[in-house]
Amino acid sequence: MKLILEIPLKNKHFFCPSGYTHSFTVGNWDKYKFVKILTFCVLYLISLWLILRPKKISSRYILLLWVLVYSLYIYAMHVTVFSPGSDLEKYAGLFQSQTLFLDLRYLREMFFFGSASLIYQISQSTTTTFVVLDVIFGALLLKSFELRQRSMPSVRHSHSAYLLFAYLLFFPIVIGYENTYRQVLSVILFFLALGFISNNRKYIGSLIFLCSFLTHNVAGLFLPVILISYKKRMYNILAFIGIICMPIVIYMSQIGDNELLNREFVNYGATLSVTFLVVFSVILFLAMYLNIKSIDRESFYSIAAISIIYLLVFVMVESNLHRERVALFGFALIYFPLSKLVDHVANKVFYRLMFFHLALTPILVFYNAWLFA
Repeated sequence: MKLILEIPLKNKHFFCPSGYTHSFTVGNWDKYKFVKILTFCVLYLISLWLILRPKKISSRYILLLWVLVYSLYIYAMHVTVFSPGSDLEKYAGLFQSQTLFLDLRYLREMFFFGSASLIYQISQSTTTTFVVLDVIFGALLLKSFELRQRSMPSVRHSHSAYLLFAYLLFFPIVIGYENTYRQVLSVILFFLALGFISNNRKYIGSLIFLCSFLTHNVAGLFLPVILISYKKRMYNILAFIGIICMPIVIYMSQIGDNELLNREFVNYGATLSVTFLVVFSVILFLAMYLNIKSIDRESFYSIAAISIIYLLVFVMVESNLHRERVALFGFALIYFPLSKLVDHVANKVFYRLMFFHLALTPILVFYNAWLFA
C-alpha cells in the first residue's frame, strides 16, 4: 500500500487559482490532513445518503450528526495549524495588536475585528478565538437554515436536509474556513438576515445584515438581494435602482485616498475570474431561458441580481483578487436559490444528485489544493 501511495503523490503539485501551488507529498500526510480528508468524505457520504434516503433519519439525529461532523470540520480547519500566508495567520497577529482600531481600514469591518479581539483578550489564545467564532457561527448557520426551512412550507424538511451537509463542501465555504475567513462569516450572517426577513422579522434581519457588512464590506454589494427578500414591489424597485447605481459604488471604492472607503489595487496573478464570468453568465441565461421566474419569483430575482452584480464587478474592477472574492461571495449566496428550484422539478432525487455533484466540481477540479493544504 505504501508503494502505491508514493508513486502518484510524491512531489506532486496541485493547482490553486489564487496565485500559488501547494506541494503535497506522502511525507506531509499527517493526522491533520487525514482528519480533514476523512471529514470531507463523511460529509459527502451523509449528503448522498440524505438525498437518496431522506426519510431514514429523523430531524433530531440529523442535527446531532451535523454537530459531530461540524466539530470535526473546525478541528481539521483551525485547531491544528494555519496555512502559511493565509488570512487566518494575519488575523492571529492582528488580534494581539493594541492599536488595531487606530487603522481606519479595520474600522470599516469592526464587527469582526471587535468581536474577535474581545474573545482573544479573554482567552489569550488565537486557536481558542477561532474555535469560539466557529462554534458561534456554526450555530448561526443552523439557525439560518431553520429559518429558511420555515419560510418554505411546501418543501419537506427531510428532503432538503442534505443541503446542511453539502454546503460545507461547497468551494466558497471550504476556502472560507481555510483562508477567506471574514468572508464566510459574513455570508453566514447574510443568510441569517435573509432568514429573518423571509419570516417577517425585518428589523432584526436588517440589523444582522449590517453586522454582515461590518464583517466583510463586500456584503454591501449584495444589498439588492436583501431588498428582494422583502417580497414587496417597492423593495424590488429599490433593488433594481441599487443595481443600476452599482457602477458608481464600485468606482468610488477604487479612487481617492480615504482609507475608510478606498480598497487598494491588488494584482493577484492568475485567478478564475474569467471562468466565473462565464458561469454566472450561463446561470443568468438559463434562469431567463427556462422561465424560472414562473417557478419561484424570489429565487429568480436573487439569481439574476447576484449574477449581474458579478458581471458589473468583472467589468469595472481591475484587481483579480477582488473579482475572485466577490465571485466567491456570490456563489455562496446563489447556492440556496438554485437548490430551491431543484425542489420544483418532477424527478427530484435525480436533479438533487446532479446539483450536488455539479456544486462539488470546482473544489475537485480548480481548488483541489485546499483539500490537501
